[in-house]
Amino acid sequence: MAGDREDFAVRPAGFLSLARWEVRRLTAERMGVMLIVLWSGLLAIAAYQGWDAAHTQHSQIAKARSTDAENWSKKRTLLIEINAGLREPEPFADPRSPTQSVMGRGGEGPVVLTPTPLAALSGGSGDLAPPVLPTGMITKLIGPAQSIENPANRLAGPLDLAFVVSALLPLFVLALSFDVLARERDADIWPLLASQPTPAGRIMAARLAVHFVVLWLPLVVAAGGATAASAAADASFAALATEVGLWSILAALYLIFWQLLAAVLNFQQRSAASNAILLAGAWLASVLLIPSLVGAVVQTVAPPPDRRDFLLEVRQVETELFERADELREAYYAAHPEQRPAAELSEYDAYYVGNLYPRILAADDALAPTLNRLNKERTAQDKWWRRLSWLSPTLAFRLSTEQLAGVTPSQRSMLVERAKTFQREMRAAYGFHVASMTPLTAEDYDRRPSPPTIELPLSTRLRRAFPGLIGVVTASLILGLWLGKARRHAREGVSS
Repeated sequence: MAGDREDFAVRPAGFLSLARWEVRRLTAERMGVMLIVLWSGLLAIAAYQGWDAAHTQHSQIAKARSTDAENWSKKRTLLIEINAGLREPEPFADPRSPTQSVMGRGGEGPVVLTPTPLAALSGGSGDLAPPVLPTGMITKLIGPAQSIENPANRLAGPLDLAFVVSALLPLFVLALSFDVLARERDADIWPLLASQPTPAGRIMAARLAVHFVVLWLPLVVAAGGATAASAAADASFAALATEVGLWSILAALYLIFWQLLAAVLNFQQRSAASNAILLAGAWLASVLLIPSLVGAVVQTVAPPPDRRDFLLEVRQVETELFERADELREAYYAAHPEQRPAAELSEYDAYYVGNLYPRILAADDALAPTLNRLNKERTAQDKWWRRLSWLSPTLAFRLSTEQLAGVTPSQRSMLVERAKTFQREMRAAYGFHVASMTPLTAEDYDRRPSPPTIELPLSTRLRRAFPGLIGVVTASLILGLWLGKARRHAREGVSS
């Protein structure tokens, strides 16, 4: 040891040598080993929960598609057998009847929002809306899940990688780096360390580099494992690697931000305890205080749609239309005389054809302006969140991760909009048969519109995540400049 100290005093120590000394220190201290093990355990739990959430979504999609294809094929086969005289139609299960085949739940098709490769990183936000929306001719499509209306719900949830990295990673940086140089100051050897040929900045960089590796490397392994395990069977390895690589870079920038903050404080003339308190205060501000204030501001400048008033409006519209059912039926057939049924309808068919279907069409027209207004309000709210995310690196990182994972409310709203398009296609294909009660044929089954599948390309998600990415980069650059100034002041303090 004496020889090592003499050699250290004679010539500057290399970066790798300094890093090896820091590794020895971490492994020799029980607290350092416990922190690394705890960090790896949290990542493993978060990765598993993210995989489970994404895997469940893929399973729901596969089950919905297979069930829909099987039911539609069974009805077509039964229709052919009935027309051939091989089977007798069952009551309320006649595949030739439009009301019994395409009007109700049996005629719904699964509109799918495919989970992105990074969906496993934000499983907590992914449960705000389902990946499958069954849609048919009379399905009510009045908006996304109620939980999406409150943006504060996006800042909480299950233990996923987005939460672990955004909220808990700074605590591990704090625990490992609050005394990265202050320990020498507390031991009254800082002037001796600063007078050595090895610059204090190099010592700081080597120590923080070791901390970076032990925190970031398990994170990349967890994210890559969760993404690969939950990916679709036909997913491209290159695409998965690209997306995980982009998010890993974002996580690295976020980690560097907190390390730079710890470095700045360590170059100040403060004790390790003071650094710990200041870092804890920065964590509280970035993780809890600022996001809560941003949420309050967004609620003020772009309040979420009032769900209660909207449901009351829907109920009022439906009640008024129910009272005008006969008027609506006659108006519909007056506008479409060729669709008036030629024969007298049963009580069951008369309800669906002459009462329910015209009311559903009238309700959609009456509620369209309100739904458009609600979509504009949700869009404005999402824009304000992205604009104000610059105020907190944690919020910027969290929202950027959600954008890359494809689980934001605006992206989920695409599911409802595409479902409305599919509903219009179903009405165009079978509206005449329903209104006129014209029996369906095998050819009618074959021309059923395909339920759409929504894919969120990486370019679109990356463009929406760009403000948050810039926010994290800008915060790191500002701290980098501050760090350079703090180093100069530290050298001047030692020389004086």
